[in-house]
Amino acid sequence: MTEKELKAMNKAQLIQAMTDLTRERDELDQRVEKLQAQLKEAREKASSRAIALSGAGSIAEAALALNGVFESAQAAADQYLENIARMKEEQETTCAALLEETRQKCREMEIGTQRRCDELFRAAQAEASQKWSTLARQLEDAVHEYVATSVKE
Repeated sequence: MTEKELKAMNKAQLIQAMTDLTRERDELDQRVEKLQAQLKEAREKASSRAIALSGAGSIAEAALALNGVFESAQAAADQYLENIARMKEEQETTCAALLEETRQKCREMEIGTQRRCDELFRAAQAEASQKWSTLARQLEDAVHEYVATSVKE
């Protein structure tokens, strides 16, 4: 996923991407555990079996043949584990970047909301002040009119 694609995502999409990456990492971890268990089982089976000497010619040749198989299996398992570790690191980096971007967007939204609230509050204060001035003038006019009519009577 490119940085441009990440920036184009909304909060829900970012959270979904993080969830998907976490799920994928968990699945890979489970697969690694399963492969390690299989390797352990294969080693136990190999050590518990009697080595057949019929095709090997000698115990030394049979041991060398088995060592080659185990070395290949170990190399494959090591390579797989390295790939898993690299992918995990990449996912964690991506998740951290997504989380920081989401936090920044939240901060920006909070600042924007606070500004709008402040503007609405100032507008409400101005409107209330204007209405109080109008009411005061009307009350003053009513009092003058009352006094004027009371004096004439």
